[in-house]
Amino acid sequence: MSVGNVNAVINGKRLLDIDTSLERISENPQILVYHTHGTEAYKDSREGVEADTVIGMGDILCEALTAKGFSVIHDRSTYDFVNGKDNRDYAYTTARPQVEALLKEYPSIEVVLDIHRD
Repeated sequence: MSVGNVNAVINGKRLLDIDTSLERISENPQILVYHTHGTEAYKDSREGVEADTVIGMGDILCEALTAKGFSVIHDRSTYDFVNGKDNRDYAYTTARPQVEALLKEYPSIEVVLDIHRD
C-alpha cells in the first residue's frame, strides 16, 4: 500500500467519532505501561541510574496517571538487556509474551503504552 492510499484504509472521521475516554477511579487496571527498550537513557543520564532511563520516565508517567485517577500497571522489565546481554534486536519478541500474559490476566486494560526516549 502506498502512502497515498492511506485514506482508503483508515477512516479518520470514523476514528474521531469513537469515544476513547476511560473511567476514572477504577478498581481494575486500565493502562499498561512498559518498555521494549527499557535501558534507553538520555544524553544527560547518569550511567547505571535506572531513574534516568525510560523506565524512570515510566515511573513519572504512572504517578501522574494514578494521580489523575487511573489504575495503572507499570512493567519495569528490561527486554532489551537479558541475562547480562544485549537483546536490543529481539526486545519486541522478548516483551510480547509478558505483555500478552498481562493482558490476559487483566482484561480490563484498555490502553497499552510502550515508552521510548524518542
